[in-house]
Amino acid sequence: MIGVIAAGTAALAASVPVLLWICSGLAAVVLAGAALWRLRARRGAGREACAVILAVLCEELRAAPEELRIVSIRKL
Repeated sequence: MIGVIAAGTAALAASVPVLLWICSGLAAVVLAGAALWRLRARRGAGREACAVILAVLCEELRAAPEELRIVSIRKL
């Protein structure tokens, strides 16, 4: 018989769009998480660089970090 679809096949065909939406949602969450991780990694690297610069300045000037007042550090 042509035109007769089994119940399992119909259920599978109906669930395909739902599965695509779920996969798209998961992909969006993963991409957003990766973007946030990358942004935090950049900020962390900036803080780490400032800490290294402060340590070098303290060592060269033989001063404690509390004794220094650094107004800004610009990118080279």
